[in-house]
Amino acid sequence: MRTFASSAYWLYMAILFELCDLELTLGGHPILDGVSHSFLDDRKYALIGRNGTGKTTLCRIIEKETEPDSGSVRRDPSLRIGYLQQGNDIEGDENCIEYLMRSGKAEEWRCGEIAASFGFDTAKQAMPASSLSGGWRTLLKLAGLVVLEPNFLILDEPTNFLDLRTQIILEKFVRNWAGGAMVISHDRAFLKRTCAHTLELSLGKLHSYPGTVEDYLDHREERIEHARRVNATNVSKMKQLQQFIDKNRAGANTASQARSKQKQLDRIKLMEVEMENYSRRIRLPSPSPLRKTVYECNNLAIGYGEKVIAKNINFSVEPGDRVAIVG
Repeated sequence: MRTFASSAYWLYMAILFELCDLELTLGGHPILDGVSHSFLDDRKYALIGRNGTGKTTLCRIIEKETEPDSGSVRRDPSLRIGYLQQGNDIEGDENCIEYLMRSGKAEEWRCGEIAASFGFDTAKQAMPASSLSGGWRTLLKLAGLVVLEPNFLILDEPTNFLDLRTQIILEKFVRNWAGGAMVISHDRAFLKRTCAHTLELSLGKLHSYPGTVEDYLDHREERIEHARRVNATNVSKMKQLQQFIDKNRAGANTASQARSKQKQLDRIKLMEVEMENYSRRIRLPSPSPLRKTVYECNNLAIGYGEKVIAKNINFSVEPGDRVAIVG
């Protein structure tokens, strides 16, 4: 195991923190099973895995919010993590600047400067943070991370609730980020455009690949297919050996051969094959065909109370149309 004794070593390796043989079991299920990995200060990692595999739990261990059953996280003294996590951390009626001052422990002018860089004009900076939409809250949290001046970002599902404009801002922010980062997301396109290294947490193991998510998934399919072919060959060989053993173990002249074959059989191990065991079949009923306009809107106006959000809305939906509403 590498140590952190030499500052020259850190300068050369640029390792900010290292997971060392982490073990964690929850509800009788192994979440982390000997997880080890080193994180460099200039790499952006995509962390993928099915829901419930422990991605957020791993982040909370890195942030010292959760303790593993065993193992440790070794951190360089210079490590400053900015953690964008799911959930709401807004307090009371604080406005956006007050939120940044509290979370980032910075002066008002500095918080205003950073908020403006994320598109918060003077009026929006003074708004109650609790009144922001999901997308603006994500931008406010990102601004709070920048106030902290971290050198490594952990972004847990950052694209949730984002409209296209805000997602483009977030994508540009991550690509231009000079430090290291780990991004958890199910948005494969976003990960492909922002992260050049891939980590997958599966069955308690952390798999690392020096490439994009798309490249990793192709590599994983090849690995799974190879394991299946090897297993098929070994299963066939095991059957042949077992048949020979069963036929010859009782013979006076062949018992020693049977024992030798038993040793060969005992040495054969099947490779573990990763299974996508979450597939579901959804059966949809066949609807009756429609031959007329499904519905039509003429001069529609929408809003809240006395406030009109949009007006003069005119459109129709015809049978077979598939309409996306964006904004």
